[in-house]
Amino acid sequence: MRIPEARLNVGANPTLISLSDVSREKYYKELRGNLYCPTPNCNAKLIYSSGEKSHFRTWQYNLHSQSCQYRFDHYTVEKEQVAAVDVIVGIEFERRQKALSEAYSILTMSEEEKKSLEELKTQNISNHNPKKSGRKESQGIQLTLFDEQTARQLLKRRGPNLKKRKVSQLDSSHIGKNCLLMGYIKKVKLQGEIATITVLEDQKEIKVVFEEAFIKEPKNRTYLNKFDTIERLLKRQQNIPFTGIGEVRRNHSTQELEFVIYFGTDFRIDNTDLYALAIRMM
Repeated sequence: MRIPEARLNVGANPTLISLSDVSREKYYKELRGNLYCPTPNCNAKLIYSSGEKSHFRTWQYNLHSQSCQYRFDHYTVEKEQVAAVDVIVGIEFERRQKALSEAYSILTMSEEEKKSLEELKTQNISNHNPKKSGRKESQGIQLTLFDEQTARQLLKRRGPNLKKRKVSQLDSSHIGKNCLLMGYIKKVKLQGEIATITVLEDQKEIKVVFEEAFIKEPKNRTYLNKFDTIERLLKRQQNIPFTGIGEVRRNHSTQELEFVIYFGTDFRIDNTDLYALAIRMM
C-alpha cells in the first residue's frame, strides 16, 4: 500500500514529512533507513521510491501495528483447482501468478532497485562468460532493498514467457496477442456483477474489460460483485498499481485498443487478489 507521508526518526523529536519534502538525492544522503510509518506507535519501516510516481511504501516483510490504518494482512484465498494449462493463455497457473508478482515489482521498482537489478544482470553475464571476465564466479551481490532471490526470479527464464507490457508500450501490433499489462488504475465503471477498469501509464490509457465469458466461468464466481471494492479503494488511495493477464484487441465500436481478462486469478490490484482485497476492506 502506498503511504502519503512518513515519520522521520532522527534525533529526539520525530517529525512527519510528505512526498514534497523528499527528493531522490535527499533520501539517499539523509533519510534512508530513518523513515517509519506515520501512525503513532507503529514501527513499520518505510522506503521512498522515486520511480515514475514517487511514493512511500512499507519495507519488505515489515508489519504495521494491529491498529494501524496501513496494516496489510495476508489472506489465504480459497480458489477452485485451476487447470495446469489454460487454453487461452497456454501458461501454467503457478507461473502466471509469479509473473503477476514480478510485474508489480517492475512497475513499482525504485531507482535503487533498478540499479541493483542491472548490476545483477551484469554479474550474470560475467558469470556465464568466465573467459572474458577472468574471474571466478561471484557468490552474488548484496541488494539493499531488493533481495537477491527476488531479483534472480525476475531474471529467470523458463520456457515461453508472458510478455510484460506497460500501457504506453501497447500498439496495433499486439492485437490478438496475450500479454501481462502493467499500469495504474484511473477509473472504475461498475457494470452489474463486473466492471470496466481504465488503466493509465505515461499519460496513455486503456480499458480493461470483463465480459459475459468472465461471468459464466465457474472459477470466477468468487470475484463477481466484488469490483466495487476497487472503486472504494480508489477514493482512499491514488496511484493504485494494476497488473493483469489477458488479450489485446480492438473495440468494434470505438476502434480503440482494449484489454480483455478471462479469469479472476489473472489480475491484481496493488498486487492483491480482488477476493482478498474485498475481505480486507469489509
